[in-house]
Amino acid sequence: MVAEVFYETFVQDSTAVILLNFCAKIRHIAKPKNVSGYFRKNDTMNYNDKKFRLISNTENGETSNETLFHYKQVGNILTSEYSGGKIKYGHLIGLVDKSGNIEMRYHQINDKDELMTGVCISKPEILENGKIRLHENWEWTSGDKSKGTSIIEEQ
Repeated sequence: MVAEVFYETFVQDSTAVILLNFCAKIRHIAKPKNVSGYFRKNDTMNYNDKKFRLISNTENGETSNETLFHYKQVGNILTSEYSGGKIKYGHLIGLVDKSGNIEMRYHQINDKDELMTGVCISKPEILENGKIRLHENWEWTSGDKSKGTSIIEEQ
């Protein structure tokens, strides 16, 4: 079963209102074993509850193989908290398209107590073992505003 929950809040005549919308589809389709349930035709790539570590990064990046990303996904909305290495704490939010590409924005506090922000486009590759590798093109929107590339891989 696939379920989605949408909500909206507003005030009407000094009364707080919460609208909840629940949608569910029961699917009786077996998932192919070779893709480990990552996605089916017409579904969005599922990054929910997956953990990623850096494989490579350009010199102007702050993440390292000590940085752990923990992804959460609801529908096509992706979020992640991350920390480790030079990163005290980071957060990202993005949108996942039908091919599994992610358009995201991130912000983080580094070990110099600097608030750094940026944008990133990630393209997925499914490895032979079924794990996801993300090829990333990113750009700082703070600091020197330089660009870089990185690769992260599901743990």
